[in-house]
Amino acid sequence: MLNTMTTTHRLGERTCAALRVSDQKVRHAAAQLCKQYPETPWLEASQRADRAYAAGQMYHFRLWGRVTRVLRGRCGTDPRH
Repeated sequence: MLNTMTTTHRLGERTCAALRVSDQKVRHAAAQLCKQYPETPWLEASQRADRAYAAGQMYHFRLWGRVTRVLRGRCGTDPRH
């Protein structure tokens, strides 16, 4: 029983590590959206995050969620600032 729990716990750690989004990928995606959607790049990133979540794509959900936060902070539309 203990071996089964340990194996499951280790698998969870690998799965979590696979979903990590690098800062470089976030910066690159944010720059691309700023070029493609100069008026509201944060809105496009938010919509992409919503679509990824609905499709069960957790890596892309995290990526676009982080891009949204970066862009909202850059554009000055983040109500928390």
